Amino acid sequence: MSSKKEIDIKSLSKQLESLIDITGESCGPILINELKARIDKTVDLFNKDVDEILTSVFNLYHSRRNRCKKKISSKETDDFEVKETVSPEFIKSYEKKSKNKL
Repeated sequence: MSSKKEIDIKSLSKQLESLIDITGESCGPILINELKARIDKTVDLFNKDVDEILTSVFNLYHSRRNRCKKKISSKETDDFEVKETVSPEFIKSYEKKSKNKL
C-alpha cells in the first residue's frame, strides 16, 4: 500500500511541476514587471527621502555656519561658552601609545 502512495505522490508531483511550469511561463513576465514597478517606486521614494534629509541638514549647517561667521566677525563672543573637551578613553590610550613610539 505504501508503494501505491509513493507512485501517486510521484505522479502528482510531476503533474504539479508541469502546471507550475505552464503558470510560470504565462505569469512570469507579468510578475517580473510588477516587481520592477514596485522596486522603482521604492527607490524613487527612498531618493526623495534622502534628498529631503540632506537638504534640511545642509540648510541647518549653512545657517549655523553663517551665524557663527557673523558672531566671529562682529567679535561678539559673549554667547559662546568655552567648554573643556574630554577625549574618550580609547583615544587617550591611542595617543599615549603613539607618543611612546616617537
